[in-house]
Amino acid sequence: MKTQSNKVFSGNIWKFGCNWKAYETSFYNFIKDEQIVIGRENWRYSAGDLVAITEGFTVKAIVMVEEEPKAITENSSYRFITEKYNIAYEDATIYAKAEWYQLPEKEIFRYQVQRGAARVRKPDIKETVLKLWNGKNK
Repeated sequence: MKTQSNKVFSGNIWKFGCNWKAYETSFYNFIKDEQIVIGRENWRYSAGDLVAITEGFTVKAIVMVEEEPKAITENSSYRFITEKYNIAYEDATIYAKAEWYQLPEKEIFRYQVQRGAARVRKPDIKETVLKLWNGKNK
């Protein structure tokens, strides 16, 4: 299934938060500026997956993963930033380049799930993410 960006959508949708641990400083601006998504090996996303990027319960962006993720330790320039945001700089922390769509104020929505990383299974949230992603260039 193609999205409006002409990339092939895998059918998988994830939710990733921007606080490595509860009450830590958000790394949203860092990953937005780098055009990446960060996660963990045990929640392995793949090229073509969509990810709802959140701060708390607020979905601020939707991204499409552009490449297979790799260990963050393969990029030594990220070591300083992982220390700043208390992100585990280890092989189980993965990142990948992603196409970003930062939601305009009127499209920001809430997704109340406690876990920082989760596969989106709720049909209404999946529908919202797809609708926003597919309408981003309008």
